[in-house]
Amino acid sequence: MMPPINSPIDTLIAFAIVFATAVLSTTAILKYVERLKAAGRAPTARAA
Repeated sequence: MMPPINSPIDTLIAFAIVFATAVLSTTAILKYVERLKAAGRAPTARAA
């Protein structure tokens, strides 16, 4: 029994989906880290 052979367009579509997911997740992580750094620099109100 031979494995199914994917067409080049199927491979390209799969690559595009993975690439787009990687770009979106990297952007989201960088924005989150930026927000955490900004929150760390902001002065906090402390009760006396």
